[in-house]
Amino acid sequence: MKRRTLKKLTIAFLVPTALAIGAELYLRSKVPRCGVTPFRLSATPGLDSEFRPGFSTLYKGFEVSWNSDGYRGPEFPAKAEGKLRVALIGDSFVFGTAVDLPDTLAVRLEAESTDVQVLNFGVPGYNAEHVAAVLEADALAQDPDLVLYVFYNNDTNPPVHWKEIDPEGVIDGMHGFPAGSALLQWLNVRGKQLALRWFDWQLARATAEGAEKMWKLEGRARVEPPLRRMQALCAERDVRFVVVAYPMLTKVGNNPFRPVDEGMLELCGELSIEHYDLLAAFGDERDLTRYWASVFDTHPNGDANQLVAEHLAALLSGQ
Repeated sequence: MKRRTLKKLTIAFLVPTALAIGAELYLRSKVPRCGVTPFRLSATPGLDSEFRPGFSTLYKGFEVSWNSDGYRGPEFPAKAEGKLRVALIGDSFVFGTAVDLPDTLAVRLEAESTDVQVLNFGVPGYNAEHVAAVLEADALAQDPDLVLYVFYNNDTNPPVHWKEIDPEGVIDGMHGFPAGSALLQWLNVRGKQLALRWFDWQLARATAEGAEKMWKLEGRARVEPPLRRMQALCAERDVRFVVVAYPMLTKVGNNPFRPVDEGMLELCGELSIEHYDLLAAFGDERDLTRYWASVFDTHPNGDANQLVAEHLAALLSGQ
């Protein structure tokens, strides 16, 4: 009897363990791969790190190249007469993390009109202070007619300081996964997706209350100075400055960081900065989780960027 019980217990332990190991190995094979880091330390005031100019590497599953100015895509074209030249500034949402170049917001926006040039100045991990530094050091040097700042809620975060960057270091594609596990990340992301889709997620509401407090205590104070700086820099050069808030891709009613978006848009109004809420780009859709780049990555996919590009094209043309 004892042997039989021990055998059952052993099977009850080994079978789930084997299944978990198998699932982990399978999901690891599906995690987008990365190559040698495209980042280096920066000498630009206000920036600790920047992309390596003229570099190419595997990044989040895609072969990505940077131009000689250190920004994603081909060389910036010369200014064309009769075309609106747009400098798109922001973080990973502008850069196009986890999507191929044709699916980035910059490319999709340019494709919406033959009379627009769109330059991509997005860098993952940058906050509002970094974006202002990019605008002053690089974006305005390209003589844009319009600067379009794509704001995301984590632009209010304090900066991460880099002490050193190994030029031969390989990016960890599973960085930030719970316990470094692809299975736990899949369960985490999939669980949130299902919860946001089918339930009134109380955690989101609690987080929203905390986000609103953090915006009032720290977020606004952190983002207002660089926002004023960007406004002034554009005004000095008679360049149109527009701020748009890209929503978190979640169930609309349960977006825990909606107070940050609303706070930023309200601040723009107070400063007389032209601003738009990109939530409107998704129309009546209530569940935006289907626009995630992958089950491992909640950045917007090409379909999300297409909707936003169409919406922006209409706004910028005055329609």
